[in-house]
Amino acid sequence: MMFMSCNVRLLHANPDSTCLDFYINDNLLEDNCPYKYLSDYIYISITFFSDRCSYWDDLNSLLNKF
Repeated sequence: MMFMSCNVRLLHANPDSTCLDFYINDNLLEDNCPYKYLSDYIYISITFFSDRCSYWDDLNSLLNKF
């Protein structure tokens, strides 16, 4: 099992879109956010189980391309 935590902010940066709802794992974080909405920092704690670590490796390699 692997643990990770981070702070994230939510940003609605598409002027052509309607108001947005932000979810993580079907849990509503913010709703009806207008264009230019920027949230406060949100602390997120994540647990990776050994049979799912390959997903983390894939995500990590994808992010390293930017």
